[in-house]
Amino acid sequence: MQVDFTRIRLKDIDGNVAMSTNFHKTIADRLYNYAKTCDFVEIAMEINKGNSVDLSAKQIEAVRSLIKDPQMGVYTHSRKAFDDFVDEILATEAQRLKDEKNKPKVVAEPKEFPDTPDAPDAPDAPE
Repeated sequence: MQVDFTRIRLKDIDGNVAMSTNFHKTIADRLYNYAKTCDFVEIAMEINKGNSVDLSAKQIEAVRSLIKDPQMGVYTHSRKAFDDFVDEILATEAQRLKDEKNKPKVVAEPKEFPDTPDAPDAPDAPE
C-alpha cells in the first residue's frame, strides 16, 4: 500500500497541529541508520525526499517497531502521532480489502451476435 509519511501531523501539548514539520525526515533517518535489514535503505531515501512509498503491512509494522523503540530518540508525542497514523493506514487498508472481498462480482453477459446469412462459412479444415 502507498504510504506518505509527510502526512503525519505532530501536535503540541495544547493539541495544535505544528505549523512546519519534517518528521518524515526523522523516520527516514532512523530507517536508514537502524533498520534490521538493508531492504529499508532505498525506502528511507524515498521517504527522506518526501515521496510516498509502497509498503506491505509487515514492513509498516517493522517501521512502527523501530520508531516506537525509546532508544531511537523519537519524542513520545511524535511516536504517538506516528502510531495513530499507522493505525489509520492499516484500518483503511483492512476496510478496502473487506469491501473488495464483499463486492459483488459482475459477470459479463455473453454477447449475442445477429445471424448473418450473408456471412461466409468457415473454411473447411485441411484434410
